[in-house]
Amino acid sequence: MNLRGLLDFVLCKTFFRVKFEGRENVDFSKRYVFVANHVSAIDAMLIYTDIQELGIMAKAELFKNKLFAKVLSSQGVFPIERGKKDFGHVYHAVKIITKHDKNLLIFPEGTRKAKSKGVKAKHGAVYIAATADVQIVPMHITEKIRLFRKIRIVYGKPIELKVDKENLKKHKKR
Repeated sequence: MNLRGLLDFVLCKTFFRVKFEGRENVDFSKRYVFVANHVSAIDAMLIYTDIQELGIMAKAELFKNKLFAKVLSSQGVFPIERGKKDFGHVYHAVKIITKHDKNLLIFPEGTRKAKSKGVKAKHGAVYIAATADVQIVPMHITEKIRLFRKIRIVYGKPIELKVDKENLKKHKKR
């Protein structure tokens, strides 16, 4: 059994009753930037069980332990420095979609406590999706995650970005 299957069995079927809704909204043969609210430490793992070919943007602090960093990297997770303009990792995110033909998962608020702290979503997901020329799929995760309870993860309809490519290229050069 691979890691995805193990996580699906342990998290989605044993400790929680995860139900993915709205899958009919998404053509999984295409590539997207998936954006979701972030309510618990297991959000990314739950979504990872349902989406094949997925790169995940995660806070750099998770990569401090070398062994854990190796496991994360092997599963398509890559670090980003929160609160900084980390353009190298933004371009890496674009390459994940365009060169490696994978989807990308981002938690645009950058923290699990966004709602309580009044944190607004960052613009990186839109910039990455526009640069990679893919749609954004909004996702919503149940706000209260409790052991042995149902968790709903809902896929929204893909959002087509109307971007002036020339203006985007000018912005890249700055």
